[in-house]
Amino acid sequence: MAVLTFNVSVAGDKRFLSTYNHPMQIMPQQRKTITEQMLLQYPIIKDKRVACVHTSYVTRVFGEKMLTPGFQHINILNYIALADRIGFQYVLVHGPESMKEWRILDASLKILHELEEKSKKDVKIIIEMPAFKGTFINELKELMISDNSYKKSDVKDITVLDYLTYYFEHITAYNFDIVLDTAHLYANGATVEDMIALYKHFSKNMKITHLNGNKNRQFTSDNHCPIFMDKNKIEGVDRLMSYLSTTNLVLITENASDGVEYIEWKRFADKFKITIVPDHPNLNC
Repeated sequence: MAVLTFNVSVAGDKRFLSTYNHPMQIMPQQRKTITEQMLLQYPIIKDKRVACVHTSYVTRVFGEKMLTPGFQHINILNYIALADRIGFQYVLVHGPESMKEWRILDASLKILHELEEKSKKDVKIIIEMPAFKGTFINELKELMISDNSYKKSDVKDITVLDYLTYYFEHITAYNFDIVLDTAHLYANGATVEDMIALYKHFSKNMKITHLNGNKNRQFTSDNHCPIFMDKNKIEGVDRLMSYLSTTNLVLITENASDGVEYIEWKRFADKFKITIVPDHPNLNC
């Protein structure tokens, strides 16, 4: 059964992680890297759970600095060490958002595998598709046409589902699990029907998804809100939730603003017969 959970604040005392043993996501830093000294602030938890540590926005694993040993490698190893320390199974990183980053996809994915092995921890890196920047969609379509393994011969014939599938299959080919974010999928052109098709196609490649509404129009940067709010521009949420309720996914909501009370999320989960984690002061609802 699907489980609805939240991004959880770890500001201040972090000992609650030992007793609040539910699926969740934490983002310890937004604009900084993780250091070994920071790890000591967290409790040691032996039991594993389907939960992830979201890396900071300065953790650019598909940037050129990733190609040589340095602070990005150390940063990723520290994130893996943190996830292992608190019993989280995953570390989440953002995938390529531009053609410049896509060009080094293969090299970066190989390095990520090497860092997983180097860490000797039972933690896996999972990769989330961000909202694409600039002309990346058109550039990706042109790349697909030049790809001899791709069947369509005209950019106009390539659908949203085509280029999103192409994107994710290049990541899963390296045996990485992926993270679909509904707000990002919408930003990149997907309808609810496209989303459901992607969830079905990649059902064996994910344990976690981000369940976010999007206040912005398609093909622009995303702006999260609770998916059931009127501000959300994604149409057909009930159809999407009816499908997601049949999965075993952990559905993580990320709301930095426009938060609502826990009771509203509880009503939403009950409507679709989805399990919701217990209320807690650290939940970012």
